[in-house]
Amino acid sequence: MLHHVCQKDLRKWHKVLPLVLWTIKESKNETLGTSPHVIVFARTPPNPLKLIKEFWTGEIDLPLTL
Repeated sequence: MLHHVCQKDLRKWHKVLPLVLWTIKESKNETLGTSPHVIVFARTPPNPLKLIKEFWTGEIDLPLTL
């Protein structure tokens, strides 16, 4: 995955690296049926879409310094 990102834009690969790592941690392993993050930490990783959904539905309040 990182190879393809580097080939697409050689000068900006370092800017998308966090997104690539997040994608790898979120993707489910075909054999185990769960993501690597869940295997290591026993919980689903926080992601931006979940944070936005919880804020919009009023489940959480975002701090002003965020």
